Amino acid sequence: MNDWEHLTKHAILGTGGQAFSLPQSPLSFLWAQLETKEPAEKLLHSAALLTEYRRVGWQLPTSEKQSIASSPPETLPLCTPKAVEYLRTILRE
Repeated sequence: MNDWEHLTKHAILGTGGQAFSLPQSPLSFLWAQLETKEPAEKLLHSAALLTEYRRVGWQLPTSEKQSIASSPPETLPLCTPKAVEYLRTILRE
Protein backbone atom coordinates (compact mmCIF):
# COMPACT_ATOMS: atom_id res chain seq x y z
CA MET A 1 0.00 0.00 0.00
CA ASN A 2 1.50 3.35 -1.01
CA ASP A 3 1.37 6.52 1.10
CA TRP A 4 -1.65 7.94 -0.70
CA GLU A 5 -3.66 4.71 -0.28
CA HIS A 6 -2.68 4.61 3.39
CA LEU A 7 -3.93 8.16 3.98
CA THR A 8 -7.10 7.54 1.97
CA LYS A 9 -7.90 4.42 4.02
CA HIS A 10 -7.59 6.37 7.26
CA ALA A 11 -9.60 9.27 5.88
CA ILE A 12 -12.46 6.95 4.86
CA LEU A 13 -12.45 4.80 8.00
CA GLY A 14 -11.78 7.72 10.33
CA THR A 15 -9.04 8.29 12.83
CA GLY A 16 -11.12 7.53 15.93
CA GLY A 17 -11.27 3.75 15.51
CA GLN A 18 -7.56 3.16 15.27
CA ALA A 19 -4.42 5.15 15.88
CA PHE A 20 -3.23 6.95 12.79
CA SER A 21 0.36 6.04 12.04
CA LEU A 22 2.41 7.45 9.24
CA PRO A 23 4.16 5.01 6.92
CA GLN A 24 7.91 5.01 6.41
CA SER A 25 8.64 6.92 3.23
CA PRO A 26 10.82 9.69 1.76
CA LEU A 27 8.53 12.15 3.58
CA SER A 28 9.13 10.69 7.04
CA PHE A 29 11.46 13.54 7.99
CA LEU A 30 8.68 16.04 7.19
CA TRP A 31 5.99 14.04 8.97
CA ALA A 32 8.18 13.97 12.07
CA GLN A 33 8.00 17.78 12.14
CA LEU A 34 4.19 17.87 12.38
CA GLU A 35 3.47 19.51 15.71
CA THR A 36 -0.15 18.46 16.13
CA LYS A 37 -1.28 15.70 18.46
CA GLU A 38 -4.83 15.39 17.10
CA PRO A 39 -5.09 12.35 14.78
CA ALA A 40 -7.55 14.01 12.37
CA GLU A 41 -5.44 17.14 12.12
CA LYS A 42 -2.31 15.05 11.59
CA LEU A 43 -4.12 13.18 8.80
CA LEU A 44 -5.05 16.43 7.05
CA HIS A 45 -1.53 17.84 7.38
CA SER A 46 -0.13 14.56 6.06
CA ALA A 47 -2.46 14.70 3.06
CA ALA A 48 -1.34 18.28 2.36
CA LEU A 49 2.34 17.29 2.56
CA LEU A 50 1.83 14.32 0.27
CA THR A 51 -0.16 16.39 -2.23
CA GLU A 52 2.58 19.02 -2.47
CA TYR A 53 5.25 16.33 -2.71
CA ARG A 54 3.41 14.81 -5.68
CA ARG A 55 2.84 18.20 -7.35
CA VAL A 56 6.49 19.20 -7.12
CA GLY A 57 7.59 16.16 -9.10
CA TRP A 58 4.85 16.41 -11.73
CA GLN A 59 5.85 17.51 -15.22
CA LEU A 60 3.69 18.62 -18.10
CA PRO A 61 3.11 15.90 -20.66
CA THR A 62 5.06 16.34 -23.85
CA SER A 63 3.57 16.01 -27.29
CA GLU A 64 5.11 14.43 -30.33
CA LYS A 65 3.11 16.74 -32.60
CA GLN A 66 4.93 19.44 -34.48
CA SER A 67 4.36 22.82 -32.89
CA ILE A 68 2.43 25.49 -34.74
CA ALA A 69 4.56 28.17 -36.37
CA SER A 70 4.46 31.59 -34.76
CA SER A 71 2.61 34.34 -36.53
CA PRO A 72 4.62 37.21 -38.00
CA PRO A 73 4.95 40.42 -35.96
CA GLU A 74 2.06 42.88 -36.20
CA THR A 75 2.67 45.68 -38.70
CA LEU A 76 -0.51 47.68 -38.28
CA PRO A 77 -0.77 50.37 -35.60
CA LEU A 78 -2.61 49.32 -32.47
CA CYS A 79 -5.12 52.15 -32.85
CA THR A 80 -5.86 54.99 -35.26
CA PRO A 81 -4.21 58.41 -34.89
CA LYS A 82 -7.60 59.85 -33.90
CA ALA A 83 -7.90 57.27 -31.11
CA VAL A 84 -4.40 58.19 -29.91
CA GLU A 85 -5.47 61.84 -29.80
CA TYR A 86 -8.57 60.96 -27.73
CA LEU A 87 -6.50 58.88 -25.32
CA ARG A 88 -3.98 61.67 -24.82
CA THR A 89 -6.80 64.14 -24.14
CA ILE A 90 -8.40 61.80 -21.61
CA LEU A 91 -5.11 61.07 -19.85
CA ARG A 92 -4.19 64.77 -19.58
CA GLU A 93 -7.42 65.53 -17.71
